[in-house]
Amino acid sequence: MQKYRGLFHLRVYESAEGVAWFASFQRKRTYYLPWNFYFLMQIVKNQVFMKHFLLTLLLTFIVGVCSAQTEHMKFKGVPMEGTLQTFTSKLKAKGFMPIGVQDGVSLLKGEFAGYKDCTIGAVADKSGMICKVSIIFPAMDKWGDLERCYSNYKSMLSEKYGEPKDCVEKFQHDYVNDDNSKKYELEMDRCKYYCIFDGDNGEIQLEITHQSMTCYVMLSYFDNANQEKLRKQIMDDL
Repeated sequence: MQKYRGLFHLRVYESAEGVAWFASFQRKRTYYLPWNFYFLMQIVKNQVFMKHFLLTLLLTFIVGVCSAQTEHMKFKGVPMEGTLQTFTSKLKAKGFMPIGVQDGVSLLKGEFAGYKDCTIGAVADKSGMICKVSIIFPAMDKWGDLERCYSNYKSMLSEKYGEPKDCVEKFQHDYVNDDNSKKYELEMDRCKYYCIFDGDNGEIQLEITHQSMTCYVMLSYFDNANQEKLRKQIMDDL
């Protein structure tokens, strides 16, 4: 029998048992190699799967965040989005009566939260997209009526949205202590009476205010997404 160089080969082939062992070793070596290769391929496949899985998870998260960021506040169930004309049409379908558009404000009349003959003002930004809705309650001649209306809605808003994040209810002068003087101070812009709540995708502001000598309670809804767009438009002008 041919002798191979090297101590290991010489000792292996010195007997029949060595020849049999070497043949068995060769068979095992050729048997195990494919399994090692299969094992490595499984690792590679698992790594590729994990990369695809993580990428899909990341994309899902990004889409969810973007969707959450573009959700709009709702007024009477109508999302505050789209053009002023489109939004006005949707409010008309809710029963409000359009009375005209002036300086980017669409005015409507209707009943809101128990008060008839309210004026609804839908405000558009420079691009014509809706960004704010205000409800002007009927004018009131007495401070006591103004304060009761304000306090009533403040209580209900607090019940729905929690305590206001900002609240100022004061007069400029300390000597104001009766209804007539309080209403006069309001008309002279020496009174701040408002509270602001964090709503769903926006802010809600309730206030006692006036226009000239006409005093009223006003409730305003500010959409976060569109307010941010409006802020950017203003920043571009600076």
